Amino acid sequence: MRVAVVTFDGFNELDSFIASALINRCRADGLEAFITTPTPVVTSMNGVPVTGQRPIEFVSEACGVTVLDAPFHAQGNIATAGGCLASQYLATWVITRALGEDAARAVLNYVAPVGENDETVERGLRAVYEGSGLTLR
Repeated sequence: MRVAVVTFDGFNELDSFIASALINRCRADGLEAFITTPTPVVTSMNGVPVTGQRPIEFVSEACGVTVLDAPFHAQGNIATAGGCLASQYLATWVITRALGEDAARAVLNYVAPVGENDETVERGLRAVYEGSGLTLR
């Protein structure tokens, strides 16, 4: 599955790069994330120019999406997360949908701060399940 991490001018590097990096940890399982931009180059809020890996046309299903003031929300095949550290929720959602909860747990456990593994895994899965209307097992 190919995933578009849509990135616009003024983005925070953490927003796009963390989600992309977490998803790309599952390349061997068929997931691949791309920084997707509306122009060939976008500039971060810190003035760093970034060349998009895919053009915005890579995103073909972005109609009728609900964006809320919430850490994570998903509707159909579109998801959004609010805040720099919420990018882990996007990655968790993609991995859970494509490879299952066990794969998402493994990735979150790997990247969790030392001593916060269980909390990080459960918080990530809870946000995804609540934001997508699913039930945590």
